[in-house]
Amino acid sequence: MKHCSGCNKDKRRSAFGKNRSRSDGLNVYCKLCTNKKNKAWGEAHPEVLYKRSQRANLKHSYGISPEELQTLLTKQNNKCLICGRELELRGRGKSPTVDHDHKTGKIRGVLCWTCNVGLGNFKDSPQNVLSAFQYLTISSFTA
Repeated sequence: MKHCSGCNKDKRRSAFGKNRSRSDGLNVYCKLCTNKKNKAWGEAHPEVLYKRSQRANLKHSYGISPEELQTLLTKQNNKCLICGRELELRGRGKSPTVDHDHKTGKIRGVLCWTCNVGLGNFKDSPQNVLSAFQYLTISSFTA
């Protein structure tokens, strides 16, 4: 048994997460109290949590940092390379999207979300995009 400093209850050792820096190898708080503390901290610091999440996602997905993303944006004059929409790092759901080749993983540029999804819907196929272009330029539709 171990005492939790959060809920002030004695609990089984299995109720505690591991912590190698402690002499008993377990956290001071039980897993439930740790989760509550972490959730409360995240709610009190949403911007910090978002920035940490963004940094981890960019590094994991594309191998770049937020600073490198900003450098890419600056090279593009902060505009989407397809539609020219102004792009800025603002927050959840509003950030520019790193476009990359799904086969090689190589970054092609930074796009707005709409254009990036459009390319994905065309399965990154130049032929599909060309066919769509030709379809859109037909002067009249006959059924």
